[in-house]
Amino acid sequence: MLAINKKLFRDFWNLKLQTLSIALIVIGGLSILLASWSSYQSLKKARDDFYVKYSFADIFSEFKRAPSGIIGELKNIPGVENIDGRIMIDSIANLANQDEPAVTRIISMPTSGQPQFNKLYLRMGRLPVEGNVAEVVVHEGFAKAHKLIPGSQFQILIEGHLEIVQVVGIAISPEFVYALSSAAPLPDDIHYGVLWMSYLTLSRLAKLQDSINSVTASISPDTTSGNVLSSFDRILKPYGGLGAYARDRQISNMFVEDEIVQQKAMAIIAPVIFLSVAAFLVNVIFSRLIALNRSQIATLKAIGFTNWEVARHYLTLVILILMVGTLPGLAIGAWLGQIFSKMYLDFFHFPELKFHLSYGALIICVLSGILPGLLGAWQSIRNAFALVPAEAMRPPMPPVYQKNLFDRAVGKKRFRPLSKMIFRNIFHRPDRLVMIILGMATALGIIVTSFSWSDMLYELLDTQFQRIQREDLSVSLLKPVSLNGLQELSKSTGVISIEGYRVTPVRIRFLNHKKELSLTGWPDATQMRQSLSLNLNKITLPENGLMLGRFFQKSWGVKEGDKVEVELIESNSKKIMITVAGFSDELVGLTASMKIQELWKILDEEASYNMATIKADSNKVNFLYTEFKNIPGIEAVILKGSVYKGFQNTMGSLIQLSTSILIFFAMAIAVGVIYNSVRVNFSERSWEMASLRVMGFEKGEVFTLILAEVSLQIFLCLIPGCIIGYWMTKLSLQGIHTETFAFPVVIHTQTYIKAILVVLISLGLCSWQIYRMIDKLSLVEALKSRE
Repeated sequence: MLAINKKLFRDFWNLKLQTLSIALIVIGGLSILLASWSSYQSLKKARDDFYVKYSFADIFSEFKRAPSGIIGELKNIPGVENIDGRIMIDSIANLANQDEPAVTRIISMPTSGQPQFNKLYLRMGRLPVEGNVAEVVVHEGFAKAHKLIPGSQFQILIEGHLEIVQVVGIAISPEFVYALSSAAPLPDDIHYGVLWMSYLTLSRLAKLQDSINSVTASISPDTTSGNVLSSFDRILKPYGGLGAYARDRQISNMFVEDEIVQQKAMAIIAPVIFLSVAAFLVNVIFSRLIALNRSQIATLKAIGFTNWEVARHYLTLVILILMVGTLPGLAIGAWLGQIFSKMYLDFFHFPELKFHLSYGALIICVLSGILPGLLGAWQSIRNAFALVPAEAMRPPMPPVYQKNLFDRAVGKKRFRPLSKMIFRNIFHRPDRLVMIILGMATALGIIVTSFSWSDMLYELLDTQFQRIQREDLSVSLLKPVSLNGLQELSKSTGVISIEGYRVTPVRIRFLNHKKELSLTGWPDATQMRQSLSLNLNKITLPENGLMLGRFFQKSWGVKEGDKVEVELIESNSKKIMITVAGFSDELVGLTASMKIQELWKILDEEASYNMATIKADSNKVNFLYTEFKNIPGIEAVILKGSVYKGFQNTMGSLIQLSTSILIFFAMAIAVGVIYNSVRVNFSERSWEMASLRVMGFEKGEVFTLILAEVSLQIFLCLIPGCIIGYWMTKLSLQGIHTETFAFPVVIHTQTYIKAILVVLISLGLCSWQIYRMIDKLSLVEALKSRE
């Protein structure tokens, strides 16, 4: 074996603890990169395969009622390839395992076989057929929540009469990968489910014989959806059209797309931070290693090794160190990716969601693990190239000591010798001090960012469900009612107060942008719903004009005072220009708001309400939920508590898992940065510490000297680290904000304290290693002449 190869393995072994600290950071970056990137690819592949194989529609449209023959007219629209008509109606289901009923959306199917679009993937059982008993296929999430299997029976209230239905199958559909009601922003499989029933059976029960109230269609690849949507709206307008929308506005698809975007952002943001820190540590270690190995490098060159062979030695050493973290990082990333995939199967309903580990992802991860470290070490290795053997065999020039910042600051004040040594050593190399503080501050910032996710999740839930939605129940009515009709609900036992408001679907256009959403008219003195900014200040609705979500300002470039076109979908597609009077910061979903009196004028109607929020006696909430569900004029009842729990059980658990992983690796970064700082400091000053020991200083005094220096450096990094943590958090949120959720930038004081404690604990772990190094310090070796 060549001598230089022996040196390679000897150097590698001598750097084993530094290698371990760097490896932990590389493992963190690569495992998050691989897990997030693979989750992104797995979700995307599962979605695309499901959509293609089970014919997810391109266009959707609902209306009140139209003859089945309308399909022929719609099919003649240029660009439409195929079209399918169906009945879609909501009902109330009474389940044996819970007191309160649930809302079920029933969708018709052809008399035999699958529909053209949004075909069912059967988990078990068969498709429904026409018969004496109303047969249904139940969506998988609803079936699991209520333990329904083929053969189960339950009652539904449809068009004012009770009907017993029999479960014949359990299925999922590309239309309901993320199953939720249009009245609730989050999935609730306990109180909302989807049923599929034979067209003949459903048309009879819903009294819609030879009629349809929903269509789905596909368009040719070279056709833009805008013209097709306009044609659909024009043709369906006489039949009570509620507005056609494309696949990208389909609510289930929007949530799936948002999660894919978030995973892609996570695969970029977190690994960049982790691997940048790893590159920084490699640079610190190798700059010191090259300095310590000056004479060895000179000797190697003197006996015939070329610059390239010496450089290759150190490059190989860098690669060995990085591979110690890269290989476990790939294994842990694959394991985490499988865990994420299993969780997503509970969150999204796909036929299967296999962990997809592509060769491309592996190559990207390997390169990401090695290249940043090589770049970090390159400058130090270039210094090895520049060393001339004759010059390098001399010891390095001693540092030039002169008055530094500390000396000028303290003047002639008396300090103990140890105190002077501590401060002078720290401030003697201000450039290195800045780099050390920056590295430690970055480690602290990553810990703050990791802990802050719990704060932001809690703040989102608290703000949305306690400060904005202050009611206990919300009720959606089939038709707008007068104030007297609204007050009828207040007579129910347990109702403390009730407030009504008006909601109407609209299509907003600005320049080349277009979006469908709900326009809400709020009364002046509403107490149960408040509009809050992200800094939790109450927003007052303008006297005139429209208030839009902040999304429109950031993404569309809408400014206060601009006019937007508002198309009233339910009011004969009336189009009006409305001035934008302000913006609000929505946490969940997108809304547009205005004074309710202004909305009544726009709709040309008397005072009317189609939504109500109710404050109820806590002991009567479930009773009211059941009572309101059985009132024919009520379309949906949302129990705030069930929505809150649904969020915690789905998205909350996913965020908590991701946060726990980030916290663990952030702690590894803190230990790695602090330990390497200590190790480099110790190697540079071993001669000085040995001199102190010979002069009579005890081990404890030398230990105190080094520990005090490191502690002071950590103290100097605390404020910059907290600031970096805040901006890292803000930057990471910019990468994952979507239309469906907007997490507020909130970091509690306790979070900063916990992050600082993690750093101090890391210092405690490293202090034990400092003492061991001092205890093992060989005075004879350290005091050998460096001349």
